[in-house]
Amino acid sequence: MNIEYSNNLDNNTMTVTVFLQPRKKARQPRIKIGWPEVSALVKQNYVPPNTHTLGKCVERLKIADNEYTSQCIINWVFELHKKTIKKTTAAKKTSKSKTRKN
Repeated sequence: MNIEYSNNLDNNTMTVTVFLQPRKKARQPRIKIGWPEVSALVKQNYVPPNTHTLGKCVERLKIADNEYTSQCIINWVFELHKKTIKKTTAAKKTSKSKTRKN
């Protein structure tokens, strides 16, 4: 099993691609990977760019399965959210106003 992470900062997405070796014989173990396993792998191994934070998975219903060759390569797309940079400004000094007595 190979896992590849790719960022698309223009669309604010991150794609996780899982590659499984096809199962050729019945005695080989069947591997099924769904969204919960991919989510755990992303939390452990993926570091988003400094300018973004990781969001939700857009497509959760996919399953990678080595039983079928059409499901050996599956992509999951996660949202990337831009970080907002707060500009700090120096506090303005105010002068005390003098009150006039009449």
